[in-house]
Amino acid sequence: MEEYKVIQRLKDGDIGSLEVLVNRYQEKAIRTAYLITQDKAVARDVVQATFIQVYKSIHRVDASRPFAPYFFRSVAYEAVRASKKSKRTISLEDVHEDTGYLDELISTAENPETVLEEQELREKIQTMLAQLSPEQRAVIVLKYYLGYSEQEMAQHLNTAKGTIKSRLYKARQHLKRLFQMNKPIPLQREDLT
Repeated sequence: MEEYKVIQRLKDGDIGSLEVLVNRYQEKAIRTAYLITQDKAVARDVVQATFIQVYKSIHRVDASRPFAPYFFRSVAYEAVRASKKSKRTISLEDVHEDTGYLDELISTAENPETVLEEQELREKIQTMLAQLSPEQRAVIVLKYYLGYSEQEMAQHLNTAKGTIKSRLYKARQHLKRLFQMNKPIPLQREDLT
C-alpha cells in the first residue's frame, strides 16, 4: 500500500494501518536507536514510544511528504533524549557482550575470514561509538547510516547548521583519534630478534 494512503487511513482512525509502518520501518529504526543509545532494550523502547507518538500526532503529518525522514528524525531525537536521561556509561565488557545483537543487525558475508574481520571491525566501531556523546552519535548515525545532509539534520533536529557541522567535526575528530590509538603497532626490526 502506498505510504500516503496509509497515513490518510491512520488520520481517519484506522489503527490497523500503523502495522504497515511498523513492518516497513521498525528494524531500521531499532538499528538507528541502538547506534545512538548503545542499549538494545532502550532502543526497542525508543522505537515503540516513537510509533505511539506518531500515532497520537498523526494529524500533524503531511501525507503528501515522505514519512521516513519525519519518523527517523523522531527516533533519533528520542534516542538522544533516552541516552541523556539514562546517562549510562558503557564499559568495554558491555560492548563486547552486546556484539551478538550487532551481528543480528548487520548482515555478514559467508566467507569465515571475512566474517571474523567484519566482527572485529564491528566491535571496534561499537567501542568507538560508545565513547561519543549521544548528540555526536546521533549526527554520525544520521549522516552515515541514514544519509542525511547537514541541512536536513539541522532542519529535522531544529538545530543550527553550524551546530550540526561542529558536532560532526568533533565526532569525526574523536573517532579519528580513537581509531589511530587502536591501530596495531607494526613490529620494529629489533622486536623480531
